[in-house]
Amino acid sequence: MANKQKDEPLRLVLLEDSMEEAERLIGILKSGGMPVRPTRPETLEELAGVLERQNPEILLFDPETCLLPVEEMLERARDSGKDVGIVALLSRLHESEIIALYDLGIYAFAPRKNERLLREVVAHVLADVRSRRALRRLEASLLETERRCENLIDSSRDPIAYIHGGMHVRANQAYLEMFGYEDFEEILGTPVLDLLEGEHALAFRDLLKRIDKGEQPPRQLDTVAVRADGSSFKATLEFSPANYQGEPCLQIIFRQQTVDPELARQLEEFKTRDPVTGLLNRQTLMQRVEEALASALRGSGESALLLFEIDEFRRVLQRVGLANTDLLLRDLAELIRAAAGAGDHAARFTDQSFALLVQGGADRAEAVAETLKRKVAEHIFEVGGQSFTLTVSAGGAIIGEKSGNVPEILSRAEEMLHKSAAMGGNRALIFDPAAEDKAEAARQEALAQQLDRAIVSQGLVPYYQALVSMSGEVAGPAYELSVALSADGQEIPASEFIAVAQRKGLLGKLDRWMVRHAVQTAAQLEKAGKPTTFYVRLAMSTVEDASFVPWLAEKLKETRLRGDALVFELPEADVLVNLKSCKEFMRMLEPLHCGVCITQFGSGLNSTHLFKHIKPTHVKLDRGFVADLGRNPEITQKVEAICHEVRALGAKVIAEHIDSPSKLQEVLGLGVDLVQGFFVHAPSREMSYEF
Repeated sequence: MANKQKDEPLRLVLLEDSMEEAERLIGILKSGGMPVRPTRPETLEELAGVLERQNPEILLFDPETCLLPVEEMLERARDSGKDVGIVALLSRLHESEIIALYDLGIYAFAPRKNERLLREVVAHVLADVRSRRALRRLEASLLETERRCENLIDSSRDPIAYIHGGMHVRANQAYLEMFGYEDFEEILGTPVLDLLEGEHALAFRDLLKRIDKGEQPPRQLDTVAVRADGSSFKATLEFSPANYQGEPCLQIIFRQQTVDPELARQLEEFKTRDPVTGLLNRQTLMQRVEEALASALRGSGESALLLFEIDEFRRVLQRVGLANTDLLLRDLAELIRAAAGAGDHAARFTDQSFALLVQGGADRAEAVAETLKRKVAEHIFEVGGQSFTLTVSAGGAIIGEKSGNVPEILSRAEEMLHKSAAMGGNRALIFDPAAEDKAEAARQEALAQQLDRAIVSQGLVPYYQALVSMSGEVAGPAYELSVALSADGQEIPASEFIAVAQRKGLLGKLDRWMVRHAVQTAAQLEKAGKPTTFYVRLAMSTVEDASFVPWLAEKLKETRLRGDALVFELPEADVLVNLKSCKEFMRMLEPLHCGVCITQFGSGLNSTHLFKHIKPTHVKLDRGFVADLGRNPEITQKVEAICHEVRALGAKVIAEHIDSPSKLQEVLGLGVDLVQGFFVHAPSREMSYEF
C-alpha cells in the first residue's frame, strides 16, 4: 500500500498567475520524485468545478501572485466540503503576513525560493490529507462494525455488560433478565459491586483497582451475584478489554453456574485445549496473537509467533504407524511446553504443526527456536516399541509496530516455515520487519560500492535501443544508450541502482562513463563509414558541473568525433527547476554542436512555454501521452499541437514506449519524427537494428 500511495499522483490545484512560474513549481515537485496531476483554474467557478469533480488534495497559492481573490478562493474551498490541504507560498517570512494567513485558516507555509523545503512542506501536507481521508474511511467502517456489534450484543443470549470505572454504561436484554430488571435505566451508572454478594464484592473491588493500575484482567472469575429481588446465584464472570463510545472499558459476561464448578472448568479447558497434547488449540492461540499485536501497537513490547513442523512427517508417520501418532505428538508437545517461558503460550496449530507465542523480540525468538530445534534433535523418541530421532523446521514472525495485521503475521510465519523445510529442514527462519529495513540499507550500500568499482573496472554493460525515423528526414542509425551493472555473474538493470547512485553521489561518475563510451563507440563507427547518433541521459549534477563540457570537448577532440553524434537527454521537470543552469549548459554546448533532447515532455501545464528560454534539438513526448492515444481525443489534439510547435522550432519529436502495432499506428500522421519502444526494438547488447 505505501508504494501505491507513493506512486499515486498528487492532485494539485495551482493558483499562480504566471504560467511560467506555475510550470517551474510543478517541475520542483516532479524533480523530487513526486508525480503531479496539476490544474490551474482561472475563475472562482472553475475552481468550484475542480473541487467538486476532481477531489484535489492540495491547493497551492501565493497571496501576492494568486490568480483569484484569496478570501473568496478560501471560502469556495471551505464551502466545497472537501478535505484539501492549503499551502501558502511565501517569498518572505513577515510575522504580520503569517498572522493574517493564520486568521484566514492557513496553517502550512512553504518558502518559494527554497526548493527542498517547498517539496518537504507539500509532501507533509499531502501525507496529512491522505491520512485524514484514510482515517475517515476507517472511522466509517468502524462505525458500521460497531453498529453490527451492537445488534449482535442486543440479540445475544449471553448476559453482557460494559463497565467504566466500575459503573454500568451498557447492558443487553439478557443481562437485565438475569438480574430481574426491566430497563437499563434502572442500573445505568450503578456499580457492579451492588450486584455481588458481600466478600465477593470486596474481591471484585480489589480486582478493579489492580486493573486500573495496568494489570490484565483474568479470563474468568467465580463469584456470587445478587438479583433485584435479593436472591443470589453462583456465576462465572468472563472479562475482555473493550471500548464503548470512544472510552476504554471492560466487557463482562455473567454466566450463571448451573453445573458443578469443576465441570465448568473442565468444559472451559475442553474449549481452549487440544485434547491430544493438552496444549492450547489454534483458535485460542490466535486470540492470544491478536492480544499480542494490540499490545505491541500500544508500545508495550514485541513478541513472536513461532511455528514448528516435523521434518519429513510422512516418512515418520509410516514408521510409527497411524495408531501411535498421538503418542509421538504428545512427546513433542512436552518438549515444546518445556521450552515455553512463563509468559509464553504453546499450542497445537494443525494436525502436524505446533506454535509458540513467545514474549520478546527477535533475539529471544531465535534463541527459543534454536533451543527447541536442538532439544528435539537430541531427544530419543520411544513410540510403539521403536527408538528413533527426528528434527523439526521452524518459521516465525516478529509481532511489533510494523507487523501489519494478524493474517499478515501468520502468513509471514508460514512462509518462513515452508522456506525452512524447503532448505532441508532442521533450521529456523524468522521474519522481522525492522530487520528488513536494515537489510535494505545494507543492500543499497553494497550496491553503491559495486557500482563505484564497476565504473572504474569496466564492470558496466552497455545496452542500445534504436530510435527509428518515421518522417524520412532523420538520416543514419540512432541509439539510446543505457547500462546494466554486472555483479556476481548477474546483471542489475539501471532502474535498480539509479536511485542508489543519486543518493551516494555517483551519478556524475556514471554519466562520464556513459559519455566516454558513447564517444569512443561513435568514433569507431565513424571510421568504419557508419555514422551513428547516440542519445545519453544526463543527471542534473552533470549539467551543473562546470568541468563537464570542457572535459567533453577534450574527448571529442581526442577521437576527432563530430559533436552532433551526441544528443544529451534532460527531463522536462529538471529543466524547469534548473532553468538557469540548463540555459548555461546549452550555451556552452553550442560550439560543440551536440544536441539536447527534453524528455518527459508535455506533462506540465504548458510545456511549449519552455521554448521562450531554451531551444532544444529534440523533444521526447511523455510516455503517458502514448499510453492514452486512441482512448482520449484531447490527448491526440495536444500531441498534434506539441508536434506542430516543436517542428516550427526546427526540432525533432520522439515518441517512446511504442509497445504494440496499434501504438505505432496511432502516432503515424501526428508529426512524430522518431519512435522508440519494445515493439520497434528492445534494448540489446548489440547494435543490431537494420535501419
